[in-house]
Amino acid sequence: MNKGFTDKFALRANALTSGEDVPGRSPSQRRRDGLALSGLWELNQDLSVTLDYYGLRAKDKHPDLGGYLVGTVPNRRPATGVPVYAQNSDFLNSDVDTVTARIAYRFAPDLKLTSLTRYGQSDNRYATTGASFNATAQRPAIDNGHTGWQDVKYFAHQDNLRWDKEIGGLKHEFNFGFEYTNHRVKSGNYRVTSAGTPNCRTNATATSNNGFCLTDADGAPLPNLGDLADRSYTRNAMGRDWHVKTFALSVMDTVDLTDQWTLFGGLRADHTDLSLSTFNATTGAQTGDYGYNDTLLNGHLGVSYKINPLGMVYASYGTAQDINGGESDVGTSAGYGGLVVDRTGNANAKPETSQNLEVGTKWNLLDDKLLLTAAAFRTTKKDVMEAAPTSTGYDSAGMFNTGKNRVHGIELGLAGNVTKQLQMQAGMAFMKSKVLGSVNPANIGNPLSNFADRSFTVQGKYQLTRDFSFGAVARYESSRCGGQPDTGAGYTNGMCSQPVPSFSVYDLFASYRINKHADLRLNVLNVTDKDYYTAVYRSGAFLYKGDGRAVRLTLNLDL
Repeated sequence: MNKGFTDKFALRANALTSGEDVPGRSPSQRRRDGLALSGLWELNQDLSVTLDYYGLRAKDKHPDLGGYLVGTVPNRRPATGVPVYAQNSDFLNSDVDTVTARIAYRFAPDLKLTSLTRYGQSDNRYATTGASFNATAQRPAIDNGHTGWQDVKYFAHQDNLRWDKEIGGLKHEFNFGFEYTNHRVKSGNYRVTSAGTPNCRTNATATSNNGFCLTDADGAPLPNLGDLADRSYTRNAMGRDWHVKTFALSVMDTVDLTDQWTLFGGLRADHTDLSLSTFNATTGAQTGDYGYNDTLLNGHLGVSYKINPLGMVYASYGTAQDINGGESDVGTSAGYGGLVVDRTGNANAKPETSQNLEVGTKWNLLDDKLLLTAAAFRTTKKDVMEAAPTSTGYDSAGMFNTGKNRVHGIELGLAGNVTKQLQMQAGMAFMKSKVLGSVNPANIGNPLSNFADRSFTVQGKYQLTRDFSFGAVARYESSRCGGQPDTGAGYTNGMCSQPVPSFSVYDLFASYRINKHADLRLNVLNVTDKDYYTAVYRSGAFLYKGDGRAVRLTLNLDL
């Protein structure tokens, strides 16, 4: 709803409530309820104030962790016919509340200030069950569960001053920025209790049943899989208190050197102060206290050349940095982005640094009805934090700045009207990733984990009559290889040990305009009901499954 109450004040309200079974994976369910309110006051022609509230309640019942891989290299492959094995008490919930105030003030026609202040909090909670193939029982079995909770609070303030100024006969567009953020995450997990009766053995040394298999000895799924382990979850005390404050200053400039040449660049300095306290989840006793501060300097520089009114080319270079311990909810798990510490507890390390180089071109075709883009890029990341060579990835001790990797490739895009009736959007990317350096020599040369070298998407819409249109979407992603996030994909004898197959998915849609106040839209998603997977955990479990076929009919009313 949009409503103007006076010529100075307007209100916008968006409300959402939705619920659905996960397509093809019932009884897994998703629920979303949300509210977004925005009020705009234009006090005068130079000053305006906007206040926003955003709230979301997301609740997933029986969250589905998908399938798993079976077999050995070179016959490693996704298991077929995996039933929904989530336990009835499993959940995945998030509550989000954010308030934002924006002030825009024009000091002069060429000098404008935009100021933003935001406060938000979110509560995230999950208790999920995964599955894998039990080699001892030669049957699939559920695991011991995966749980976590987060209490997140953050405050941010940002000022941007835009100044358009002609200096030395050249038009400059300056942007000066200041930013302060205060981000705190308290997190922990849940104690898992399984009251069900185990029905199989999970290892050869077990003297009695100690696991929960999904099928009987003949491979038939057991009844009431949701009650198999009869699980309950009890929230443990806080395990981590992660807190980061950042002050940042930035300046950017875009200057037209001639009618054809434009130069742009900028610098940004961030002073970051991080603290991390870890605790025993059972006793509440503090087990670690870490902290450091650092100042990061980054920038970008680029140039564009307008060949003619239809086309231009550009080149740009930029840097970015990641602090040690920037992943808030994993504590000191070195292999998952947590704070890397050495055995004396020292948490000081150089930041991870990325350098990106890009060249590209853009062309307006068919009398500006169709936009063609093409770009080639290379991103290199050095000083990457890694887990120790013998680590499981969850260990506290890690390796400072021993890793290096690279991604390069080309991207092509097409968007607009091919004819008066045919509208088209298409994009494709051809990329290669590679580990260039690692504390473990065996990782060097491997691609990054869960990285698709090739992807392609095309959407076409045909306007058959003034009121009726139809179209289709096709999406393709090449195969990928799972592995440890910090060290790249896993390989055995030169072959991927955790393969995710390539996939193609097709959607259909149609729209009919009933009158000026109403229209109908039909969407058929994954029309072939393709079984496809988007990523895999490093062990081969949690083979994340894409949604099956779904049909949706939407009625839009403009009152």
